[in-house]
Amino acid sequence: MATPTSTKTLLTLVVPAALVLAAAGIALATAPESPWLARAADGYPLVAMATCVLLAWRLQRSRLLIVALVTACAVVALEPRFNGYTTADMVVAATLPLGFALLSITADRPISAPRAYLQLMLATLPTTVALILLALVPEHVAAVLEYDLLGIGRMPLSQVVLLAGVLAVLVAGLLAFVRRRPADAGLAWAMLAVVLAFHAGAGSIARDVWVLAAGVALLVALMEAAYDMAFHDELTALPGRRALNQLLANVRAPYTVAVIDVDHFKSFNDRYGHDVGDQVLRMVASKLAVVGGGGRAFRSGGEEFTIVFPGKSKTEALPHVQAVREAVEQSKFTLRSLPRPKGKNAAAARGTKRGGGRQLGVTISAGLASYTSATESAQAVIKSADKAMYRAKKNGRNRVVA
Repeated sequence: MATPTSTKTLLTLVVPAALVLAAAGIALATAPESPWLARAADGYPLVAMATCVLLAWRLQRSRLLIVALVTACAVVALEPRFNGYTTADMVVAATLPLGFALLSITADRPISAPRAYLQLMLATLPTTVALILLALVPEHVAAVLEYDLLGIGRMPLSQVVLLAGVLAVLVAGLLAFVRRRPADAGLAWAMLAVVLAFHAGAGSIARDVWVLAAGVALLVALMEAAYDMAFHDELTALPGRRALNQLLANVRAPYTVAVIDVDHFKSFNDRYGHDVGDQVLRMVASKLAVVGGGGRAFRSGGEEFTIVFPGKSKTEALPHVQAVREAVEQSKFTLRSLPRPKGKNAAAARGTKRGGGRQLGVTISAGLASYTSATESAQAVIKSADKAMYRAKKNGRNRVVA
């Protein structure tokens, strides 16, 4: 069953771009000869793609930059002979989405990093190989493209092109559903629009409208990615301090704040390494994310988290924080290996089984404070909750103080 947070995330990834593509489809269905639609299709697709390239470069989203750049180049390259589909056009139409599907499997890289150039090569690899084969054995490539898979005869583009596009969109869509990140969703929607553009008909306004829709879908993804970078913590996927401050600036009394800290985290991190420490933070965050009572969890810094309970008193919020504390306490880590030893013991430790599946436990301490008429600001509530959390630590940790 989806939590409110996951439902909201899915809506964020689906609705904006879906509305863009739906608007393009409705416009083409109801007013295909409209002058304003012709003006929108004249030049604006390339403007949208150029804007995507600049914004993706600024946000260091290598995959969205590559999709926008390659799509724009394909549109420009095919434009002079787009009065009819040639075999080369069909090769590009079949392989470009496949290249984008391969690209969608990877993760975004810094634009100047070597891996970003490898991503560009990966995105264009199917098209490059297919065009080389077209030059060497054109009759075989043409036969493959014209193969009647479904037994329904010729289509505006070949059935092979259609199948390649559908498979590519399905791959990107599945990855977007699993990862639930704006960039992955943007890739999937843009790929769908690009596939529709190729199947819209050579030299038609519809093709340019769908390319424009692909550019706008990428822009929506980039704006969502910028928001995600500003308001969410990348490691835990929880909202960050900026989102917390925004909520506290607008929340109305009464409300309760819980400040939560991972017990002995520094010693844990130093002993087992940062990778294991990151796993601990992700586990704790996953428990906090599903806190009951209408609470909203945030990562406020380091190993510290904050939960805000709008409309709740300390008495009402306390059992929900206790439930989270118990859930964290009951969760165990299986330590597969210890950090690699250094110095004199490094050689002796090589080849030995390290970690041995050891079970590690983690606990948290929490302090609660409520807004009262005597409290001057939200920061004062946070400070009171912070003091209560330190009392919990002083009293033995793994407890909640209200």
